[in-house]
Amino acid sequence: PPLPISFEHNARLSALSWEVVDEHLTLDEARERYEQILAAPRTHPLFVLILVGLANASFCRLFGGDLPAMGIVFWATVVGFICKQKLIQEHVNHYIAFMVSAFVASLCTSISLIFNTDSEIALTTSVLYLVPGVPLINGVIDIVEGYIQTGFSRLVEAFLLIGCIGWGFSITLFIFKSSLL
Repeated sequence: PPLPISFEHNARLSALSWEVVDEHLTLDEARERYEQILAAPRTHPLFVLILVGLANASFCRLFGGDLPAMGIVFWATVVGFICKQKLIQEHVNHYIAFMVSAFVASLCTSISLIFNTDSEIALTTSVLYLVPGVPLINGVIDIVEGYIQTGFSRLVEAFLLIGCIGWGFSITLFIFKSSLL
């Protein structure tokens, strides 16, 4: 099942894999370190939520958005991210969770159409937190390393998720801003 990605755990597990090779760890030593990594506490969800909101607001600014657009994107991202987390916790199909989350985030961002702000940039950047970067990167790496079927499978999964983001986003555009389509 799709699980939340912990980049901290991923980095530690990657370092462990190199330690196994470089330091010739025994199976028991490697297993003990592996268990320690998995037992380490995850980053607090509220902290992650705030950072994701700030990251999307920063993308908005990076693409030319103004301060009001950044504020709207921040809160829309927070609401969309909470929506995604709740749907995943309720075991809703992750394709539907991505579609609904993209719709909710872009719907919340549609308030920018009322104000004199960069609404197109705000709408576009409000769903960037959903982009499946890890499956895309891993898919390409797998193909480059010769694991064609695994890489292709990951890329198809990532493109399906991107399609779901597009569908959720498009629903908002059809409702509020069909001229952007």
